[in-house]
Amino acid sequence: MLCCGLGMSIDHKRHHIALVLGILLSFALDASAQSGTGRVTGRVLEARTGAPLVAVLVKVQSTKQQAFSDLDGRFEIADVPLGPQTLLVSVVGFGLVRRDVIVVSGEAVDISIPVAEGASTYVEDVAVSGTSSAKQSRAWRARPC
Repeated sequence: MLCCGLGMSIDHKRHHIALVLGILLSFALDASAQSGTGRVTGRVLEARTGAPLVAVLVKVQSTKQQAFSDLDGRFEIADVPLGPQTLLVSVVGFGLVRRDVIVVSGEAVDISIPVAEGASTYVEDVAVSGTSSAKQSRAWRARPC
């Protein structure tokens, strides 16, 4: 049966419509996969002994994604942008470690990160100084607990 106007059968038009919809759907899925995120998991270990390190900050550079290692040195960071990323690993008493990873959609990057003792990236002693007015001091002392 021919459809009016284009000289194509209705079945032929349905086939073309299905083909076009399939192509559009594949482009949409491809675009959403490229704009997705992935996960980075792993363990932070003391380089010399291989012992797990607790409460180590593992941060994805230039993002807000970060996590602290648990009692087994394990960490997991979700919603990491796809592609090449740099992890910054820091803990007091150990040197800062940078580790490059490639994050892939739908997969978790699993990495073991040895950290060596070294120059701390944090200030260990902090001195705080300030001034206050006598009027404020008296007001604070005058209030009952």
